[in-house]
Amino acid sequence: MKLLVSDYDGTFYTDEVNVKKNVNSIRYWMLYGNSFMISSGRSFNSIAKKLIEHNIPVDYISTEDGSHLFDRNGNLLFEKNMDKSIINEIDDLKSLNNHDGIQYGTTYEYYDELPKYKEISSINFVVRRDKISPKFIKEWDSLKINNAYSFLVYSYDDISYFCIKPKGVDKRTPIEYLETSIPILKRNIYTVGDEDNDKTMVKFYNGYTIGDSTIKNDALASYNNIEEIINDIYTKKIKKRFR
Repeated sequence: MKLLVSDYDGTFYTDEVNVKKNVNSIRYWMLYGNSFMISSGRSFNSIAKKLIEHNIPVDYISTEDGSHLFDRNGNLLFEKNMDKSIINEIDDLKSLNNHDGIQYGTTYEYYDELPKYKEISSINFVVRRDKISPKFIKEWDSLKINNAYSFLVYSYDDISYFCIKPKGVDKRTPIEYLETSIPILKRNIYTVGDEDNDKTMVKFYNGYTIGDSTIKNDALASYNNIEEIINDIYTKKIKKRFR
């Protein structure tokens, strides 16, 4: 059995033509006994709508850049949460008002304000690039001194996401969980992404990218779509980091 893990935005979905090709390829991939995971920075509710919209078959769904892992039926397999004291620690960053919004991550959804009864799995500052001031960066860097958390910055178009997550959590985390729980050999795990939040899973597995992405130097090869990657795996033309 092989496992293919794909980011959604800018990777599995780039346009209507390629997403249809990718869906058909994944159906054959799974028909032959292989597994497929969507790994997204989106919340579960958000990515679930996209899976339904495009009829994308999955075995696993990873959300919020690795904070949660679900099976195909939406059953939670694991999650990592943070101490809620982090909310007080971001007050100075919030007071600068450089952000266009703050996303508080929970098991199934992002909230503009965190409900008291919810556990918190991530905090994302959504900032337009032209509003990232030196004061904002200085305050962000001061937050990063706290080694109880992980910090990540990545961008889509003119929007940047400044993310705070539980220590050690990134898109590689749910793959490592499956690697030991299925179990599955690292040489049979293939990953594909296009942005900095995908970098760890691309670097530490047989990792690829789509188009001229920001992580092309970390990937083994660049493809136009998932269909091409699957074809190269079948024909044994794929470049591999682990054999």
